[in-house]
Amino acid sequence: MRLLVYPASREVSGFARYKDLLTEYDEVSLCAPRGWCNEGDDFSRIDSGELTQTFVQINWEQPFSSADGVYFAESPVPLRQEYIQQRIVQAVRLGKKVYLDKDVPSIELDRFKDYQVLQGEPFQVDFIEKDSREICKIPVPVIFIMGTGPNCNKFEVQLALRRYFLEKGYRVAQVGSKRQAYFFGFRSLPDMFFQNTLTIREKIVGLNRFFYQKYLREKPEVMIIGVPGGIMPLSPVRFEELGEMAYLISQAITPDVSILCTYSVDLSEDYLEKMKMICKYRLNAPISYMVLSNTEIELSMETRSMQFRTVSLQQVREKCPLSSAVSLRLFCGTDPDNLSQLAECVWQELIEN
Repeated sequence: MRLLVYPASREVSGFARYKDLLTEYDEVSLCAPRGWCNEGDDFSRIDSGELTQTFVQINWEQPFSSADGVYFAESPVPLRQEYIQQRIVQAVRLGKKVYLDKDVPSIELDRFKDYQVLQGEPFQVDFIEKDSREICKIPVPVIFIMGTGPNCNKFEVQLALRRYFLEKGYRVAQVGSKRQAYFFGFRSLPDMFFQNTLTIREKIVGLNRFFYQKYLREKPEVMIIGVPGGIMPLSPVRFEELGEMAYLISQAITPDVSILCTYSVDLSEDYLEKMKMICKYRLNAPISYMVLSNTEIELSMETRSMQFRTVSLQQVREKCPLSSAVSLRLFCGTDPDNLSQLAECVWQELIEN
């Protein structure tokens, strides 16, 4: 079974770097719009990471004709909506299994059975007891993977840890920070926790019950939680990333190990200390490991929003060996071998504790 992923961008790097973890599909094709790269480029041309031996195609028809399923992923750059809609309709009419990150109301696809909008993990509760004060504790190690904001390789870290613990023979329960986790054998948080129908208290209690029920159902030996969103505000002029979900999850469950993914920034002791204090005191999730993305971030005064720029892998590697008085171990987010070393460190810490 072959899955076609379109468009190929940093958002879908897991399909290039961890395709061995795919569950329903054993082969994957990546297709990018013209101008993003050249035909046959290694995927590393897109995310500036380590070589993948997965090659990107530009000509849509070639990979499309051999695909059994097509995943239309969210694009970091707005694409012409009419073009995407035509491709979706073409795929559905030809009997391809179609996956979308979100529904497209302008297309009537309800009559097609092989059309799926990716959802979070199912979780139904008739009510969340308003008077319940009991906190259900998870009796196995819990690992948090958090990020200061978007585009900092958080999902790749989740896949690296999943691969490592599965290869070690552990039973892994996992919650992903992206809906595309569906393709790798786990799911993202239930959609109900992103809606405004619950109070903050109800969300915290509900999240606690969700994780505990997952433990009872799957009987894991380790639980890996990808925390959606960032951990703090990024922009001083607009409400963009505030870290709401990180706060809710950290109040619902306590991690044994926490990893923070961040941008390629000046790693001063002041910055590292600030990140440690935020994670420890705001989120009750002290960090020992930090993953550096090869993404730089800056505030655009024209758009009054945060903008992202990719830097070379070498620039990130030069920062990773840096030592600091705040005792954080640094790893590179686009180097799978380096992330395997991170997983080894996490495993060793859990074994010793």
